[in-house]
Amino acid sequence: MKILTGVVLLALVLVFSGCATMKSSVSSKSLQDEVDRLEQENEMLAMQRDAYKVSIERLSQETKTKLEDLQNSLAQEKQKTMELETKIATLSSELQSFKGIDTTKAKPAIVTDDFTKKVQLALYTAGFDPGKIDGKMGTQTIQAIKNFQEANGLKVDGIVGKETWDILQKYLEMK
Repeated sequence: MKILTGVVLLALVLVFSGCATMKSSVSSKSLQDEVDRLEQENEMLAMQRDAYKVSIERLSQETKTKLEDLQNSLAQEKQKTMELETKIATLSSELQSFKGIDTTKAKPAIVTDDFTKKVQLALYTAGFDPGKIDGKMGTQTIQAIKNFQEANGLKVDGIVGKETWDILQKYLEMK
């Protein structure tokens, strides 16, 4: 009887331990499947994030490039405008002198412009007195331009062309 009771107890222990192990393996498998699914989802999200970063960097670079192009175009247009205004002032001054008008007393065509103020400020910083820094291309400013050009080995014409401006604008950075 003791042997039979021992065998029955052993059988019960095996049955119960087998059921517990089987139930545990089903739960572990479900959990592992969920972990695998979440890891795949995380990888997909990381790939999407990286793709967005690349897109943002590309768009940012394109925007910077377009902004630089626009700024360069604007600077070129301002330079052209300033050159034309300087030529107008010089030609007006020359025209008045042909008419026998004393150009030191007569005012040439006056051009007001922030760029002219920059030229005057740069001349002043470089040590050439343009007179009052008022954005007007008067005779004193034109004479200061000529003096600056002469001192820097440039063509002396009183016009702030590209070569004159390239040297002159460095003095704006020094102020």
